[in-house]
Amino acid sequence: VDTELECEIVSGLRDGLRDRAVLLATQRLSTLALADRVAVLDGGRIVEEGTAEWLIERGGPFTGLFGEEAVGRAA
Repeated sequence: VDTELECEIVSGLRDGLRDRAVLLATQRLSTLALADRVAVLDGGRIVEEGTAEWLIERGGPFTGLFGEEAVGRAA
């Protein structure tokens, strides 16, 4: 999915996600803005869990997954 299509999908999901539990798998930090809680998996196990902002500040595996994009948001 390119960035433009991602924006369309995310816009369409916003209203539909209210008051629902949803499992969202993404590799884009921008899409994680929809999430109340993020879990980072490694080898099938949860290695980190929290808000995207907290995980970025922590600087652990989550930050490693998103590299410069995550570091730029923490600054």
